Order: sequence, then C-alpha cells, then structure tokens
Amino acid sequence: MSAAVCPNCKNEVAADAAYCGVCYEVLRKPQAAEKAAQAPAAASPAAAPARPPLPWAVPLALSFPLAAFFAWNFADYLPITDGWMRVARIYPFGLANFLFHEGGHWIFYAVFFGNQFMNVLGGTAMQLLIPLACLVNFYVQESVAGMLLCVAWVGQNLIDVAFYVADAKQQVLILITGTSGSEGSFHDWRFLLDVFGLTRHAVGLGQCVFFVGCWLGLWPLFIAAALALRRLLSGTPR
Repeated sequence: MSAAVCPNCKNEVAADAAYCGVCYEVLRKPQAAEKAAQAPAAASPAAAPARPPLPWAVPLALSFPLAAFFAWNFADYLPITDGWMRVARIYPFGLANFLFHEGGHWIFYAVFFGNQFMNVLGGTAMQLLIPLACLVNFYVQESVAGMLLCVAWVGQNLIDVAFYVADAKQQVLILITGTSGSEGSFHDWRFLLDVFGLTRHAVGLGQCVFFVGCWLGLWPLFIAAALALRRLLSGTPR
C-alpha cells in the first residue's frame, strides 16, 4: 500500500487514511461528505412573503377623537370622591400603582437626600417609571403584546394622575390618610402646583393629562383589534 505524508506534522500515513494517527489532521473527507460536496446545490426554498408592517398609525389616529371626547367632558367627572378611589383599587394594576406611588416617595427621598420637592414628585414619577421600564424591556424583547400592555398601563396611570392633579384646587379627594387635602392631609399636587404658581389651572392641567392617558389607554385596544382583523383576513396564525 502506498504511503502519503501528513501536511501538518509530516508524519507518514497510509494513502487512504482518513486522518493522521499522530496529529489527527483530517486527510480525507468521509464518503458521505464527499458525495454531498459533489452533488449540485439544492435549490433554496422560496422566501416567505414579507409580512405587512404593524398598523401603528391608523389606530393611533382613530383613538385620538375618542380620547378627545372623553377629555372634553372631563369637568363632568369632578369632584373626585372616595368612591372613585375604591374603584381604582380593583381595576388592573390598581393596587400595584398605589404601592409604586407610595414607594416612590421613599425612594426619591433617599436618592435626592431628603429634598422635599423630589420627595413629593417621587410618588407620581415612580408610578409612571415602572410601566415605562417594563415597556422598554418588552421593546428589547420585541414583544408586541407586552409593549401594548405597558402602553395601556402608562395610560391608566396618567388617568389616575389626572384626577389627582385636577383635585389640587378643591382638594376633596380622600387620600391615604383617610382625609382630604382640605381637611389637613398633605396633597402632592397642591404642593407641586403651588411651587410653580399653577394651582388655579389645576383642572385644565388635569384635563390635558387625562386626554393623554385616555389616548394611550385606547390606542393599544385599537392596535389589538387591527392585528386580530389582519390575522383573520390573511388566514395566518400570526
């Protein structure tokens, strides 16, 4: 049997050796691999048709007039009473929002070294930062359902904040202390608006926040409906 030389270690090996017995350099492809290499390349499967882009813009436009309608009648929802707060505790994320709000006061108090303004602002800020952080997380994961849920969650929190802002003038909302701001309880938004001299505009500012909250709350519902309709018409599982 004729011999050959390993190109790697120069060791003498059999001519039909598949690999070198010293350095284990592969000298000959297995028969199946040789046949596969000699076979003509198989035709690549047809590329899947591109899916249409997500319908973001149309639902955004459709939800605008409905949110504007709700916000236009904002004054009819005032004054906010303790009854509203009892309802707010049972809708989705209601208790979580409350806990994030109260925890935000302590966190901002510690982070900003006891600054009163940041301490007061921390409640509302944390109430919004938590769902926004979740939104970023789902965006990174490219989870459409998660992003829509978080957008609606932000909108829900803004609706809560809107009533709190609007109540800064009358202060009839029953707070965590069991009494209203007019009865001596500390009212976050009365303090914050007083700092900027905007207390007299409390209802108008609350109305603006309420509009944005309704818009963000309604938009995911329109998106979900559009996605469901697209799936139904296309007959695809996704």
